Amino acid sequence: MSKLTIELPDGVLDDLGLDAEHALGDMRLATAMQYYRTGRLHAAAAAEFAAISLPQFLCRLSEYGIPAIDMTDEELAEELRNAYADAAA
Repeated sequence: MSKLTIELPDGVLDDLGLDAEHALGDMRLATAMQYYRTGRLHAAAAAEFAAISLPQFLCRLSEYGIPAIDMTDEELAEELRNAYADAAA
């Protein structure tokens, strides 16, 4: 596992009302959501990055207004057609 060190200005955690552990969790989640939103990570990888379960990650996305599924109507219809075809085979 890789390790990353971040230096923060004095007092910033106090200003946020966070301890280092909670700040780390917030940073991991925010970064994972950004990577997911921009397509750099898929949902399962982003959840792992955030160190939370996939269902928790998907719920957190909705809390921040980030769609868990970002498809056009046509893309969704194609995915459903493929799923039904696979199920029928």
